[in-house]
Amino acid sequence: MVFPEGSQEAQTMGLLDHVGGRLAVLDRFVVQHPELRIKRRTDDLPEDVDQAVISTIRLVKKDDSPTRITGDRLQIWTSPNNWQYQQKQVAFSFSESVEAAPHDFRDAAGNVLTRAGQPVRVLTLSELHLTDKYILVTTDFTEGPADFVNAGTEMVQVLDDQGRPLPVSVATGGFVWCANLINFRNGGLAYDYGWGAAPVTLDAPNTNGRQGFVAFTRGRPAYLTNALCETEPAVQEFWLQCLEEMIAAGVDGVDFREENHSTHTDYPEDYGFNEVIVRQCEGLQGQALLAKIAQVRGNAWTDFLTRCRRRLQAAGAKMRYHLQADWLRPDRPPARALAYPANIDWQWRRWVD
Repeated sequence: MVFPEGSQEAQTMGLLDHVGGRLAVLDRFVVQHPELRIKRRTDDLPEDVDQAVISTIRLVKKDDSPTRITGDRLQIWTSPNNWQYQQKQVAFSFSESVEAAPHDFRDAAGNVLTRAGQPVRVLTLSELHLTDKYILVTTDFTEGPADFVNAGTEMVQVLDDQGRPLPVSVATGGFVWCANLINFRNGGLAYDYGWGAAPVTLDAPNTNGRQGFVAFTRGRPAYLTNALCETEPAVQEFWLQCLEEMIAAGVDGVDFREENHSTHTDYPEDYGFNEVIVRQCEGLQGQALLAKIAQVRGNAWTDFLTRCRRRLQAAGAKMRYHLQADWLRPDRPPARALAYPANIDWQWRRWVD
C-alpha cells in the first residue's frame, strides 16, 4: 500500500519512502531495517538521475498505423509531490517517425503486442527543459475513437539534456489499493505498482483523471516494497524468532509459502542484488551473474527452511510447504510474476528430498 506523496494519508500513515509516495502497513522489523529488503541493481542508474534535466520525451505506439495525435493536441502536466497535477505551459518541438521495435513489447499478462523489428510509430517531443519531479503526458481529446495504444512501460522513453536515456518509473492510472486517491487531477498516481505494462490508450478522454495519459518519474525504487532478503543473516534470525513465537503459542504445525504481496514491481528482473549476495558473485556478468545470484539466494532459502524443519521436528510440530507450481515450473506464467521474487532458484526437489 503506497499513499501518493502529497496526500494527507502519506503524511499521517506513511512509514517508509517509496517511488511516488509513502509505504504504509509494514511490519515493525521492516520499518526499523529497510536496508534488509530485497535490493535493486544500481549499475544502470546514472548517479545524477534524480536531478537530470529532461530534454526529450518519445511516445511509442505499438504499431505504425496513423494516429490522430499531433503536437498541438499534446499536453504536459507536472507535480512536485505526485498530487493534483497542473498543466504546464511549455514549448517543444514535435516530430513523427516510424522505427523498428527494439524488442518485443508485452503487456502485463505476457501477451506480445509487438514483435522485435516490427514498425512502430514514434512521436518525439524535443527541446524541452523539464526539471519537475513528476511529469505526465496526455492529450486534449474529449471523445474517441482513440488510436495510440501500447504497454505503459513501453510507451514512454526519456532522454536528458546530454542525450542519455533515463530509467524511469511509470504510472498509467492503474492501482492496487487506495482507489479513492488515484486521480491525477484531484489526487495522485501509483508508480511501479506491478501492472505498468497493461495497455494504455494515450489519446483516450482523461476527464476522470484515471486514463488517457502516461506519467513518469526519474529512477527506479532501490528496494522492493516490503519483501525481506532471505540471504541476509539478520532476516533469517528475525524469521526464526517468528517461528519460535508460533511454537511457544502451542501450534500443531507451521505452513510456509513464498507467494506474497510484497514483491510488486514493473521490473522484477532487476532485484536480488543485496551486498551479501553480490559479494559471492564477483567477476560474473550477464546471464552468468543472474544464474549465480539465483543459486546463492536459493541455497540461503533452502538452508533457512532446513533450520525451520529441524526446530519444528524437535518441538513435535509439523512443517508444511505450500508449493506454488505455477511459478516453480520452467515456463512460468508472466501474469503470476508479481507474487514471487525473481532471480532465485526455488529448490523444490531438494525440499522434497
